[in-house]
Amino acid sequence: MNWTRTAALTVVGVAIGASAVVAFNKFRQLEMVTATFRPGVMSTGAELLDKCDPPPFTAARHPTQMIQIELPGTFDPRNLQPVMTQMGVINAPPWTTPDPLSAQPYNGAVTWSPKTKLDLNLNLGPQGGPKRHMVLIKIIVRDPNVTFRTDGFAITAGDVNGRKMFCQIPGGYGVNEATFVAFYYKPTPHQPTMGTFNLGLVVKDVDPAYILPIFVDPAVENNGID
Repeated sequence: MNWTRTAALTVVGVAIGASAVVAFNKFRQLEMVTATFRPGVMSTGAELLDKCDPPPFTAARHPTQMIQIELPGTFDPRNLQPVMTQMGVINAPPWTTPDPLSAQPYNGAVTWSPKTKLDLNLNLGPQGGPKRHMVLIKIIVRDPNVTFRTDGFAITAGDVNGRKMFCQIPGGYGVNEATFVAFYYKPTPHQPTMGTFNLGLVVKDVDPAYILPIFVDPAVENNGID
């Protein structure tokens, strides 16, 4: 598997330890040339997710499972302790309702390094094949001092592949949770497809006059080697 993942940290638009403009331009050039994945906390997101096509989902094409990522307790990006659960989706309109009776721990172990605690191995496959083709991803933040952005940037695409393999559904973004869709995308045969998405969060400052908008970008393996 030939890909790299580099660390990145920007706060209020300033790249730590380098010129913001130079660092940003170099990063964008690298991203366009290679598949680059980096655990990071940023103050600027990437692109809005496209709307899923469809919805409305149909009996012939819809998510079949949901992966739920719950962040309990106090939000600390240095010590995230996610509770990950996998469950089926009720096979009826709107085909986005999870079935809690089927819930079980999510065990999609990741094999790359470096990695974050929010990275996912979805193991998707072509429609009609033996693997799931499309899944819902739901993220819940329990800390009352942290909310999702309400300007459409609650979840954004973190890189070129992310723009191709994630989409948003009507009503998917709330104040304390966000739900979106990941679907099978494989541009290069016999190679796994990697991508990232961004969680757009707003953290309250100790001074109530201020907030800290940040983006956290987990990496996702959309599919494995055929």
